[in-house]
Amino acid sequence: MPLDGPRSALRPWQGTRRGQIPTVVVLNEPETSLHVALLPALARLVVAASEQTQIVLTTHSSVLAESLLARESALGYELQLVGGSTTVTKLV
Repeated sequence: MPLDGPRSALRPWQGTRRGQIPTVVVLNEPETSLHVALLPALARLVVAASEQTQIVLTTHSSVLAESLLARESALGYELQLVGGSTTVTKLV
């Protein structure tokens, strides 16, 4: 499926049968190649998509993470490599 930017990345169910929306959509670093000024708009698109399906998103962008975590229904976790082991911390 050709992508026309972040908007098309949030329509992963385009290739499915008409009317079928997946239960979960996983987005891996959707901020890649976007200017930081576009990240709040990307967050709004992710929030809009989350009204139709569950979104699991990974990011290295604190701007995007903070924009998403401002939503009451959002859950966030931070993963860090500490001494050869990965630690997981729930973000409040």
